[in-house]
Amino acid sequence: MLSEANFTGANLTEANLSNTNLGEAILGQTYLKGAILPDGTTPSTLSNRLKVPQI
Repeated sequence: MLSEANFTGANLTEANLSNTNLGEAILGQTYLKGAILPDGTTPSTLSNRLKVPQI
C-alpha cells in the first residue's frame, strides 16, 4: 500500500511501478514531495491534470 508512504525527494523513475496505480496513490493519502514521476511531471502537476474541470 502506498497510501501510508511518504516519498520525500524520491525518484520514482527508478522504482518498480508496474503494479502501482499512480492515480490512486497520489490522490489517496500519499505525499510524494519533490518526486519526479516517470513521465517527467511532479505530483502537483499530475494532480492538477487529474482534477475534474469545474463548469
